[in-house]
Amino acid sequence: MNKSWLYWAIALSIIFSIHSCSPKKKDDHIKTATAFKDLGVAYMKDNMDAAAFKNLTKAESLNPNDPHIHFALGNFYFKKENYKQAIAEYKQCLELKPDFAVVYNNLGRTYFELGEYDTAIEHFKKLIGNYAYATPYFPLFSMGCSYYHKGEYQKAIKYFKEALALEPDFKIARLWLGRSYLKEGHSQEAITVFLKGVRTEPRYADMHFYLGRAYRMSKDYRKASRAFMKAIEIDPDSEIAAKARKYLIK
Repeated sequence: MNKSWLYWAIALSIIFSIHSCSPKKKDDHIKTATAFKDLGVAYMKDNMDAAAFKNLTKAESLNPNDPHIHFALGNFYFKKENYKQAIAEYKQCLELKPDFAVVYNNLGRTYFELGEYDTAIEHFKKLIGNYAYATPYFPLFSMGCSYYHKGEYQKAIKYFKEALALEPDFKIARLWLGRSYLKEGHSQEAITVFLKGVRTEPRYADMHFYLGRAYRMSKDYRKASRAFMKAIEIDPDSEIAAKARKYLIK
């Protein structure tokens, strides 16, 4: 659907909900608020942030007890890197709907961005074994990342492996698993992980770069150079290519 038609469709639903419902009906504001929320989310996806904020705050003013509106506002503030306000919205969301599983994940991600890794882990853990959460490998991956940044690489390896057991094609989990092995000084395990990664994702420049790092650690400089050159070939203007070039001139 053309995006302008999407905006018009939602706007028309707002107009309809305002003019077609009796003021006495309890759900008048609920329907209108939902329409404003949907319009705000659509604007946010298209990076039209001023319009998104205007519609989301209007939705909140009409129905402050809708957890989905607070969730959308939390996502807006997260996008704008206003993490403290995002946390406030997500917490308000959970007060209204304690079983809103995805909010725990988003709270964890927000605390992660603030560098509060222990608090992030606490929220990710709440999703482990939660069958209402459709993508359980994401919080496992996020827990791995949190432990990685805490310098607890063995725990990171554990959770990256668990994420991959649920979703074998989760390439970024494979990348960070290999990076964790590198931090532990286990070059052969890292090489095994990265080789599988480049076989399944041959155009993933980061995987080739870290494969080169692993080969360097094992003192196989010829293979390391080939891996670095492959990373540069795939994405020559990227930051990872710039890093690969530095290793080639060492």
